[in-house]
Amino acid sequence: MAFTHPGSRGLRTYLLLSGLAAHAAAAAVLLAWMLLFPDYGLGDLLHKAKQRFGDSHPTATALIDATIRVTGLQPASRAAKRTVTLPDFPGPDEWPAQGPQAEGFMRVPYDELGIPQQAAQGPFLLGPDDELVPVRDAKGLLNALKRAKPGQIITLAPGTYHVRRRAIGLGSAGLPGRPIVVRAEHPGDVRIELDTLEGFYVDRPYWVFENLSIHGACGNDSRCEHAFHVVGDAVGTVLRNNELVDFNAPLKVNGLFGAEGDRFPDFGLVHNNNVYNTRVRKTGNPVTLLNINAGNGWVVSANFIADFAKGQSNRISYAAFMKSNSSDGVFERNLVVCHWRLPPEGGVRVGLSFGGGGSGANISRQRSNRTEHTAGIMRNNIIARCPLDVGIYLNKAARTQIYNNALIGTTGIDVRFATSTASIHNNILDGRIADRDGGHHSADNNLGARSCSWFARVFGGCSSADYYQAPLSGDLRVTAVERVIDQGNNDPRRELDFCGNPRHAPTDIGPIEYGAGPLCLPTL
Repeated sequence: MAFTHPGSRGLRTYLLLSGLAAHAAAAAVLLAWMLLFPDYGLGDLLHKAKQRFGDSHPTATALIDATIRVTGLQPASRAAKRTVTLPDFPGPDEWPAQGPQAEGFMRVPYDELGIPQQAAQGPFLLGPDDELVPVRDAKGLLNALKRAKPGQIITLAPGTYHVRRRAIGLGSAGLPGRPIVVRAEHPGDVRIELDTLEGFYVDRPYWVFENLSIHGACGNDSRCEHAFHVVGDAVGTVLRNNELVDFNAPLKVNGLFGAEGDRFPDFGLVHNNNVYNTRVRKTGNPVTLLNINAGNGWVVSANFIADFAKGQSNRISYAAFMKSNSSDGVFERNLVVCHWRLPPEGGVRVGLSFGGGGSGANISRQRSNRTEHTAGIMRNNIIARCPLDVGIYLNKAARTQIYNNALIGTTGIDVRFATSTASIHNNILDGRIADRDGGHHSADNNLGARSCSWFARVFGGCSSADYYQAPLSGDLRVTAVERVIDQGNNDPRRELDFCGNPRHAPTDIGPIEYGAGPLCLPTL
C-alpha cells in the first residue's frame, strides 16, 4: 500500500479546497444571518468572537475581519458613534392633533374619584366661585403662586417673565373641581425664562398649568434640570397646552419618603404639550423629557416629544418613562421623534418606556424595585427615527399592553427581565420584538419583519415603508390598504386614535383609524 507524505501536493490541495469550502460555508451562514435577522446583534457577536479567537486562530480572525469590512457591522458601542442620515421631518406646528392647540381647552373635568380628565377644545369660562388673579411681571407671579387658594385663576398678561432662583414654591392646595390654575389666555402669549434648578416645585394637589411657553435659560446645562418638579402630595397635577424647551428633564415626578409615611403624586395628566430641546444637553445628568417615578395612574396624551440628546457620561437618553414600582400609566396619541432637528450623531435615544434605566429600591413604592411598572398601556402613538435603539423598552414591566402604535425607523421593542410581560398587537413596526433576560410577550396582528416571508426579508421588503408613503419624512398616508385597513383584531375598546377620532371595529392596524374622521397628518 502506497504511503502519501503529509507534505505532498495532493494533501495540500485537499486541505486548501476543504478550508476554502469551510470558509465559504461560514461566510454563507454569516451572510444569511445578516440578511434574515439584521437586528439580532450580529455586530456584537462578530466582535466578541474576534476578541475570543485573538491570535490563536488567525484564519478565523481573518474571516471575521473580512466580514466586518464587507458588511460594515459594528457592535452597539460603536454603532452609537455612527452618523445616520435622515430626511427632514415636520415639526409640531404641522401636526394638527399633537402639541398646543390654538383654541385652547375648556375647564379640566374631574371624575368621582377626583382624577383629572382630558377636556374638549373650547373657551375656558370662569365659574361663579372663581377668583381671577391677574399677573403682569415675574415678581407678581411669584407672589400670586405663594398666596394661591382653591378656585383662583392666576392669569399672566402677555410678555416675557424672567425668573432666577433655585425653585419656585407654591401656596395652598387646590381641590377637585376647584383647582388652582396658572395660565395664559392663549398659547404663545407668555414666555417664562427659567434660570432655576427645579422650576415650579409642585408639592400640593390639584394645580393646573396651561398655555405657557417655558424655556430653560441657564448658562450651565446641569443647572436647568426641570421646568416642573412634581412631588409628594401633588395628586392631580395637570400640564396641558404648554411648550417646555431646553431642560434635562422638563417634568420630573417622584415620591417623598419619611418616617410619617410615604406620599406619591398620583393621577397626573400631561396632554397636548410640546417638549423638546434645541441642542444636545451638555451634562452627565439624566436626560429624559418626561421622567415619572413612583406615580400611579399618570396619563401622557397627544404630546410632541423630540430631540432629547445627552452629550456626556453614558449618552443614553429617553423621551419618556414611568418607573419606580408605579402602575396603571398610559402613553397615548403621542408623537415621539428621537431625531427631529438635532443631528443623529453619537448617543443613544430611546422612545417610550415602562421601567427606563431602572430604579433604586429607596425611591420606589413599597421600597421595592422588583417590578418597575405594572399594567401600563401604550396605544395609538407614533415613535419615529430612533435608529440606534428601540422605540419601546420594557424593563421589569408587568402586564403591559402595547397596541395600535407605529414604530418608524427604530430597532423595535425590547421586553426585558423576568417580571416583564406584554401583549403586543395591531402595531406597525420597524425592527423586531425581542424577549431579553427572561422577558415574555405574546403578539398578533402586527405588521413588520415578523410578518414578512423569508423571501421578503432577504430582499428588504419588511419596513414601515411597505405600508406608508414615506414614513421617515412623516408621510403616513397608507399605501398597503389591504394590509392595514380593517385588519386589526376586533378590540371592543373605543378609545380615540392618534388623530383624536373614535375607532370602530374591526380597527385599522397602526395608530390612525383611516376614514373615521379628519386626518391629522402634516401637509407635505
